[in-house]
Amino acid sequence: MKYATFAANADIPKRDAAREFLVAVNGLTYLPPDTLALELHEKIQNLFNAHLGMNNFYNEVPHAKILATYIPETGVIPDAVRSPYVKTLVMCRIGNGYGLSWDARPYYDRLIARFREFEILEVARLVTDSDVVSRLQFHNCAENYLAICRELRTRTANERTAAALDHILGVSTRQLPNIGRTPDTRRLLGLP
Repeated sequence: MKYATFAANADIPKRDAAREFLVAVNGLTYLPPDTLALELHEKIQNLFNAHLGMNNFYNEVPHAKILATYIPETGVIPDAVRSPYVKTLVMCRIGNGYGLSWDARPYYDRLIARFREFEILEVARLVTDSDVVSRLQFHNCAENYLAICRELRTRTANERTAAALDHILGVSTRQLPNIGRTPDTRRLLGLP
């Protein structure tokens, strides 16, 4: 609360000191929800920009490491950042046409392993996202996406999400980039 108060009052030196304390005691996950959402949004955007930038395999690592300090073991994140959080992690984890950041991969795997039902559904819905679909045209990216879906399929208890993941897992890597356009897929994902 003091961190949020210092930030709201623009008391930058005290805010920074409180932040250093929270980092030292692994307490960033205990920030107030509004403050946590703002901080997470910034960290997610930084990781996404590093992923899209030059030398991304090298530059993603510190951003992934920082983001991981904000996510509690329970995986609970503010609703306001859920979509960009899931999209960024999945895009980074599936990589691009040149591969993925092997040094950042353990962070991605750890954070994806914390996904709950809401995030798992978001992963399935990514087959309709143009940024992700453009990556799924690469065989390695498609394989990585399907591996994520297989792992998450074992952890979902929601019948609709399970059916959507089963549907996605039932196609080949060649068919995957186009699956989000089919009426069956959109119906399973609860999309118009």
